[in-house]
Amino acid sequence: MHLTNDEAADADATFELGCDLLRRALSSKTVGDVINHLVQARRHFTRAAQAEEARHDAETFAAVCDAIMAFSQHDSNAIAEAADRIANLIDRREAWIYRTHQPAWLQPRRSAEIAWHELVLQLRGAANALNEDAWLDGWQALATVLTAYRASRTVQPMTGDGLAFLVQPVIEDSFLRQQAFLAQLRRATQQTEHHADRGFDAETANALLNAIENTSSQREARDASPTTGQDQSEDDDPDRALLTRLQRRAPTLLNFLGADQALRIAASLDDTQLLAIEGIAHDSDVARLEATDPLIVPKLDELMAALSEHSAFTGETRRTFAALVQQTLLFLKSRSDLTRTNLVGSSKKNEPPPFDYRRKPEGSNARKPVEADLQRDFHQWLQMGPLHNAVMVEPVDVAMGRGDVMVHFGSLRFLTEIKQDDSDNSRQYLEGRYLTQTADYSNTNVPFGQLLVLDLTSKSATKGNLRVEESVWSTTHRPRGATVDRAVVVGIVAGNRTTPSSYSRK
Repeated sequence: MHLTNDEAADADATFELGCDLLRRALSSKTVGDVINHLVQARRHFTRAAQAEEARHDAETFAAVCDAIMAFSQHDSNAIAEAADRIANLIDRREAWIYRTHQPAWLQPRRSAEIAWHELVLQLRGAANALNEDAWLDGWQALATVLTAYRASRTVQPMTGDGLAFLVQPVIEDSFLRQQAFLAQLRRATQQTEHHADRGFDAETANALLNAIENTSSQREARDASPTTGQDQSEDDDPDRALLTRLQRRAPTLLNFLGADQALRIAASLDDTQLLAIEGIAHDSDVARLEATDPLIVPKLDELMAALSEHSAFTGETRRTFAALVQQTLLFLKSRSDLTRTNLVGSSKKNEPPPFDYRRKPEGSNARKPVEADLQRDFHQWLQMGPLHNAVMVEPVDVAMGRGDVMVHFGSLRFLTEIKQDDSDNSRQYLEGRYLTQTADYSNTNVPFGQLLVLDLTSKSATKGNLRVEESVWSTTHRPRGATVDRAVVVGIVAGNRTTPSSYSRK
């Protein structure tokens, strides 16, 4: 633990703490302990990856934690994304260490990465099979699910039943909900000779069927028993079922807020709403990092040095605007990662997941992103952070179709102008087109503001996307006849994006 405060060893120490937490998760005996250790392990792996360049091992294990928790949430899309991340990371790691000397003590780590990758692929296949309403090859779908069911206890390098506490109940519950698949399982255990040429795993199939039937019998007995009986543990403790639901649906939220506050929030939310809140908590957990971030810290220092040249950047103005700029930097970094799709958005019942305005629309009739999408996301990002008591969106701007976010610190006001542009994302172009208007908003208060641009220019394998430190800068503008410069921090949020793997397929 002490080594995490040593600049020379902090990344390695944080990674090893993550590995220890992952081992503790896999050897835990309760779902709550498994989830808690997994969330903490993911946090350590993410911090290790961002404290040191090219920590593909840490990024890989963070993706593993995401995939395991996504499976317990029945989120096949998140599992697929995690599997893609792991595949890309392993490829990059192999290229990075190609023909370089690797000490013998690192070999088990590489083997572990591959073993975890195989498990995530198995979870991905099982999730896809369980989500289907019909199967062209029922035997193959069963085999895929049974492989994941068996692997949750047997695949190396795992010890203990921690993973089985998360994976196996999801599979059992899915069979209970899908009676057609359950009937297929019963038929398969009775007629295994029809699948002999493929080596059907009858032992695991029978174990799964027995577990399902036991679960079904327990539910029937519980439902049939009087509500005043002694076995009504959930009636005696109504928070118990809600806590279990939180552990599976919103583990980051539970870890972040603690049981008491998380229970109060979850009590009034359905599963769709709870998953949306979990997405917010996840983004907050992995993006609001400590001061060792190798990308945020130097860029923030650079911006502060530029702003310090302004004579008005002192006292309370400096303290408050610096806090806003830091949160903006963290927002830009978080939104540059395309792997997270559950952006902040509406969580009302029966509504689809929040629209991901960063992705390239698919099809001529697909919804096109607009600046209001970026405004809403940035506004709610600030509301979830340490500035939540100071954030205000001017309603007149929303009604007029403009996307602005006003942050109040007492009498000080800082406006962030939101724009979209599909023509050019160069600094010269954006400053020439939008800087004058943005600077004018600071005429009646301190001369500092921000401009966020949703970049909708076309993306390609040759053009790609800007890095975070390349997409944010500080500049000044002095209106004609004025004597005071207006300082503006400009940031670009890349839109119209596809996944990096799509470039390689073209």
